[in-house]
Amino acid sequence: MVLGFKSRSTLETLRRIIQTRKFLALLPSKLAKAETKWHAAQPKRPPDFEFIEQEPDGSEAQRLLGGPIQKRFRFHKDDPKI
Repeated sequence: MVLGFKSRSTLETLRRIIQTRKFLALLPSKLAKAETKWHAAQPKRPPDFEFIEQEPDGSEAQRLLGGPIQKRFRFHKDDPKI
């Protein structure tokens, strides 16, 4: 038999259990509100993008794989700032 000592009172344990249940009960609605707010802040149109492929510089790796590739994004002016 193992005996343990706890310094927390039974009322404190009960208070923590009640707090946890309240938190878990309210969490789904808070997450739903935050998700709705996040979706409203997202841009209406996705940004336009273009791939920019550069010529290889002559090194062995770039001769095999090709030159560097960049992706440029152009954001629209009418999107709201966060």
